[in-house]
Amino acid sequence: MIDIDRVGDTSIPATDAEVQASFDLAQVICGFLTSKDFPQPKWVHSGNGTHLYLDLEPCTSDVLDSMTVGRLLKGLAEQFNNDVVGVDTTVFNAARITKVIGTVARKGKESEGRPFRIARLL
Repeated sequence: MIDIDRVGDTSIPATDAEVQASFDLAQVICGFLTSKDFPQPKWVHSGNGTHLYLDLEPCTSDVLDSMTVGRLLKGLAEQFNNDVVGVDTTVFNAARITKVIGTVARKGKESEGRPFRIARLL
C-alpha cells in the first residue's frame, strides 16, 4: 500500500483541495511506477487521501518484504513529496491497519470544509 495524505497535522479531516492534491500526486506516482514495469495499482479514496495498492510478488521472508516495501516508500517520498501532500513512509509493514472500503474515515473532529468521508474504491 502506498498511502498519500497531506503533510502536517493529520489529526483532523482533509479539505477537498488536500484530497484532490493527493489524487494528483497518486496519478504522478502511478505513471512513474508503470513506466518502471510495476503493475497498475488499485486506487482507494481513503477518506482523507489516496491509497494505491500494488499486487507484488512476495519475497522470501516477511522481513525482506517489509524492507523492500520500506525502501520503495522512502524512495517515492524523496522523489515526489511536496509542500501539500506526500507518501507515508511508515506503512511498510503488512500488519498495519488500513481503512476498510465502505467505512467512514473519522479522524479528529469534523468541521466546515473538513468533512468525514467514506473510503471507496476508485
